[in-house]
Amino acid sequence: MELHGSQSLISGLDTINLDYWKLMKLKQLFKHIRDIMNSESCLMAYAMLLQPFKMP
Repeated sequence: MELHGSQSLISGLDTINLDYWKLMKLKQLFKHIRDIMNSESCLMAYAMLLQPFKMP
């Protein structure tokens, strides 16, 4: 019983670590996206993308 308890605790910690790692990856990704969106070249590209949809 004791062994099982510590085993589940360890797997629980692994799960937390995995979630934390995913969270960090997501934060990195969002920061990356934000950096891209803030860059001027992206704004130009965005304008080009929207060009066909602009009203005449």
